[in-house]
Amino acid sequence: MKTTPPPKHLKASGKAFWEKIAEQYELLDHDFARLEGACIALDRAADAREAIAKDGAVVTDRFGQAKEHPAVRIESASWGTFRLLVRELGLDDELPGDNRPATAPRGYR
Repeated sequence: MKTTPPPKHLKASGKAFWEKIAEQYELLDHDFARLEGACIALDRAADAREAIAKDGAVVTDRFGQAKEHPAVRIESASWGTFRLLVRELGLDDELPGDNRPATAPRGYR
């Protein structure tokens, strides 16, 4: 079966997820937009994680006050977007730590 290649703008984590899902599932044409969004969210979460690792979760603002690094919220929002899109694709049993009973995802080979 021919798989659809990942969009060129995706980074390593997004490409890896795209390739895994595109290889294991038969997606409908409109599902690829959701898959792309999930991959973008993974890449964005990875970028935010790198910024947090470099700067720390707490940074000092221009007034010398400690505050949450903006990337903390970006990472959290990106994971939320990822989980939502994965659920919309019917792949939520693929997520680590999901203790609900497994069901066969739509389009599973």
